Amino acid sequence: MTLTINPSLKNVLENQKGGAPVENDLKALRKHADKIEEHYYKEVITKPSDVAGMQFTITAHDGDQIECRFYSKDADPNQVRTSKLPCIIHFHGGGYITGDVSRYSHLTSQYVSATGVPVLSVDYRLAPEYPAPIPQEDGFSALQYLYEHCDNLMIDPNKIILMGDSSGAGLALSVAALAAERGIPIAKQILIYPMLDSNNTEEPDSEDLKEKKPYLTWTHRMNKLAFDSLLSEKEEYEPSLFPFNDPNVDWSKFPKTYLETVTVDILNDDGRQLHRNLTENNVQVEFHEWEGLCHGFEPLLWTEENDLLQNILEKRYQAILDV
Repeated sequence: MTLTINPSLKNVLENQKGGAPVENDLKALRKHADKIEEHYYKEVITKPSDVAGMQFTITAHDGDQIECRFYSKDADPNQVRTSKLPCIIHFHGGGYITGDVSRYSHLTSQYVSATGVPVLSVDYRLAPEYPAPIPQEDGFSALQYLYEHCDNLMIDPNKIILMGDSSGAGLALSVAALAAERGIPIAKQILIYPMLDSNNTEEPDSEDLKEKKPYLTWTHRMNKLAFDSLLSEKEEYEPSLFPFNDPNVDWSKFPKTYLETVTVDILNDDGRQLHRNLTENNVQVEFHEWEGLCHGFEPLLWTEENDLLQNILEKRYQAILDV
């Protein structure tokens, strides 16, 4: 089998500064992620001039405070509008162990600028300092806050979208499951190369993986470190916290879904299986598998006048508008 990889992406990955992360060392991995994300997500991706952000805190289920940012084309989210809008609740990626809303602010602002739909970005607490179920409950607390303040924020409570990439997509799926159980309506979920399977931690002995390995931005060892950190308490969890690994989950309860996977990624099979789970239970799914792209490809291609990247972003924008 011959590996297909986007030529522009291949060039960036082969020349990327910083070297490979230490896959079994949380401190080293966080340092590497900070360096890469700070450059690509804050310096390469430009911040739209027509989007403003407001920072505030909400109270989590355990009484702690969670930072959130509300991005909109209004200077103030409490500014009076004539009609209610949909709203995205966005969860950043980072394997549940790295990342924050600040580093993703330019990307989330792009979604707002392109669609006019505001975003509530959630700085959920990270493992292993805050293992499951804390990140999932933080996500639900943000949803509950938005739902209870829809009138003040001029948000349509029937048009709430859960969105995330990587672990953020896994978190969005968990929050959707909790919302179904706890009675908050979700209109749609937008899941970008989701990190879902806590058992996907061992490298298969395959030619396919050997070809992909030099271009992987997220590896099996990193996945193991992340899930070991997230599940460090080793207690029994509510099935809704990890629906992908629950054999009894009712997939029919999930909302309409927009789902992307990429082929140069150990998480591609996670997304494919999720697609099957949803469609076999009559959930409407728009599914895209992007050939030759890797996990976290967006900022790596942002410096290019790249028609493929623009096409992908346009599909995401349309998915937001089609809520």
